[in-house]
Amino acid sequence: MKMPDSMMFDTDIPERGYILYYTRQEVELIPFNTVNERNDILKDFDFLELHIFDNEKEYRITESQSHRFKDKKYISHCAKFHEDEDVYRERVLLKKNFTNNDRKTITILNKLAYDESGMSYIDDYRLVIENG
Repeated sequence: MKMPDSMMFDTDIPERGYILYYTRQEVELIPFNTVNERNDILKDFDFLELHIFDNEKEYRITESQSHRFKDKKYISHCAKFHEDEDVYRERVLLKKNFTNNDRKTITILNKLAYDESGMSYIDDYRLVIENG
């Protein structure tokens, strides 16, 4: 799918940070520094899943063929929770050639919640980049 024009200036989308996108052919991580740069990157390519994030929030959009979303062909969400909440951290080291020989780590912050019997489950998640 292409990024809907109505979402290009959504205030939930970080103004600088990283774009992680998945297409049928590739996975790409691209840094950006301005809204115009971000929108230029997003305007002309098809993706299956898109994550736009900085160290405070993540906006994600995923293509959907579910009948529950018949009015739109995508599901979007903005994760804005703080690291001082109950969070389980996972770190994934990226290959050097994936980020132009600048070794980076994507950290997945999993926000934990608890059910009535005290068992934890992942309620939400967001991505952050850390230099490795």
